[in-house]
Amino acid sequence: MSDDAFSISTAVAQFQAGDLAGAEKSCRAVLASEATNAEALHLLGVIAHRAGRNDVAVQQVRQAIAADPKKSSYYNTLGFILRISGQYSDAVAALE
Repeated sequence: MSDDAFSISTAVAQFQAGDLAGAEKSCRAVLASEATNAEALHLLGVIAHRAGRNDVAVQQVRQAIAADPKKSSYYNTLGFILRISGQYSDAVAALE
């Protein structure tokens, strides 16, 4: 298993245990060596959402989508965060 995979696994475990700070630190460690790691970017977005920082969450999840546009769960996360934060209709209008 690569160091990045281990760190992502660690970050997920920390997140699931409720250690948001630890999970964020692990994600940032992965991104330090691979700036476009989609899983780390996505998890940072979810962590930001949990911390109530939805603007940051949207930005992180959009970066994850840019890094891996075929991962449908990233789009689901983005839509959820936009809806929860009241930005969904604005995002849809921007597409029209």
